Amino acid sequence: MTSITRYILDKWQEDSSISQDITTRLTMGVDIARFGGDRTWVTYRTGSVITKLLSVEPMDTMDTAKTLWEMAIENGVDAMGVDVIGVGAGVYDRLVEENEQYSERGDELPLVVYPINSSTSASGLTDLSGEVGFVNLRAAGWWLVREIMPYIAIPDEAQLIADLTAPRWENTASGAILIEGKKSMRKRLKRSPDAADSFIICLLLDAVDLLNVSAEKGGHIIF
Repeated sequence: MTSITRYILDKWQEDSSISQDITTRLTMGVDIARFGGDRTWVTYRTGSVITKLLSVEPMDTMDTAKTLWEMAIENGVDAMGVDVIGVGAGVYDRLVEENEQYSERGDELPLVVYPINSSTSASGLTDLSGEVGFVNLRAAGWWLVREIMPYIAIPDEAQLIADLTAPRWENTASGAILIEGKKSMRKRLKRSPDAADSFIICLLLDAVDLLNVSAEKGGHIIF
């Protein structure tokens, strides 16, 4: 059993002993727009600092992938995480194809693209106490934010702050933490917490080794 929060904090500490800037690795978390009123949200992070948070107009799969790829290359992103539930799967597949074009030419891959599926099992992950587990990766990610917030710098973005304080949670009969589902939050709030989801995805990129993520062909989470 491993605390995902402790794992990431230890990684930041290790990186800071190597670099004065904590880490120079730039990561990008993406939550893809699903409905007409939604926007695709993108979070950029370097170590414990969220450097930028922005939203993108909803587009079709091809155009969304093209826009995200250009944003990643322009900003020098090292790793991108994409929500692959629903329409995000098609965007992820297209981004992997972009990477494979470099591989086929024998060029170094410009970045690694990881699929993030919040419904995946979180077996083996715990909170900081090491005693409480999670129903799924969504619960682990949201709880990670709760525990790591004192150690991270975030922008003064109203949408993000509203999203992060919105979900309800409960302990299941087994004691595992369950976070309110996205559909329930959307119904209750009349909006979707997409800014927070992109933020959480961005954080999870520092736990890819813990989550057994392979970088082959863009990355595959294996639980």
